[in-house]
Amino acid sequence: LIGTYQGDQVSRSSPLFRLLADPGRDFALEEIALGGLGVEDTRSMVRAMTGIGKIDDGFNSRVYEETRGNPLHIAELIAHLAEEGLLEPGGERHPDVEALNDTPLPGKIRSLLECRLDRLEDDAALVLRTVAVLGPEAVEAETVSAVSGMRWEAAVARMLDLRSDGILIRELDHAGSPVYRLSRPALGELALSGCADDELKQIHRAAVSFLDRKGIPRTYNAWAAFASHAVSAGLPGRAIEAWSMAGDLASRLFANRDAIDAYSQALDLARGDRSSSGTLMCGLFSRRGRSRSRTGEFGLAEEDFRWMLARAEKDGEEGIKARAHLLLGGLFEDRSRYDQAQENLELTLEIAGRLDLPDLSAQAMIALGRIDGVLGDVDRGREHMDRAVRFAAGHQLPDRQVSALLALGALERDQGDSVALSL
Repeated sequence: LIGTYQGDQVSRSSPLFRLLADPGRDFALEEIALGGLGVEDTRSMVRAMTGIGKIDDGFNSRVYEETRGNPLHIAELIAHLAEEGLLEPGGERHPDVEALNDTPLPGKIRSLLECRLDRLEDDAALVLRTVAVLGPEAVEAETVSAVSGMRWEAAVARMLDLRSDGILIRELDHAGSPVYRLSRPALGELALSGCADDELKQIHRAAVSFLDRKGIPRTYNAWAAFASHAVSAGLPGRAIEAWSMAGDLASRLFANRDAIDAYSQALDLARGDRSSSGTLMCGLFSRRGRSRSRTGEFGLAEEDFRWMLARAEKDGEEGIKARAHLLLGGLFEDRSRYDQAQENLELTLEIAGRLDLPDLSAQAMIALGRIDGVLGDVDRGREHMDRAVRFAAGHQLPDRQVSALLALGALERDQGDSVALSL
């Protein structure tokens, strides 16, 4: 007689536990511990089931990650993909790793995993939900303890129990400290599916509080994770702030695509948050527009600057209006639309002069001088540059004074080249 069981299914009150522990049984019994298939054995099983000679490494890794090498889970998963038309047995088309990301769990696997999670004690279930909320990256016991509200010793004990049950995996981070993550991604979805909204929101709020105490995040992904927790915790203002910081960090590193994505996330949240000010939204439009112009998306950048201008006019924010005209002027200059550039820069000068905004005035003068030089009106360009130098010096703006001097030098150099060519 051959039978199978999982260790986490056998409690002390189970008849099977008493049978296994009975030293006086009158029959021979041998236990063989069966682990999951390895990565290459998983590949062999998938190849045998599908009839496809070459199994892509990425697809095989995702199958192994999702099933942990459990043959029943592998069989159910491959059969499900075939039924859904996402995999063609015997065909030449290699399985697509994206198919695993988009398909739901097969019913039998889902039921088996749900049964395992239903047997967890309350503390272990709380730890699992906390890890699922903090995931998918591996987390430290300190983090789980702080977010769950459990004592560190109790959190570690429950995490070790979950590791014994095959639900968590224990690893070492780059510093050699133990960290934990879910053994398969589907467990996170199942752990949170039955969680009450209020409890889930509370876990996310606790995560925001913990991350606040840890200090300012230093990476884009850390800011993005903070924003995600803030959204789920019902704290849109904190999420907008975090996405803005993520965008600023990406922009400083010239990761303009990431910056655009972050500013877009912040703007989407700000549009739905009545407490978001026009000044906040204008700042986000400005920063996203600059990132878009750096990637060559000039049309989208212009849209952002015009949205900024429209919102400033609606709110009566003349200073922001002047900045929007300056941004539009610079964008049109880059696109050689000089008439429009000059029009916007002159508007910047008029508004900035009226409001006493010397930095904006100096920038507009320098840009107007450059455009004059490009259009061949060197004397007028020199006049703008000289004025910008004196203006910046008088208002103690050394950076703008240097910029004006450099622009004037470039204008004189180009004029010298023209003279040389004419000779």
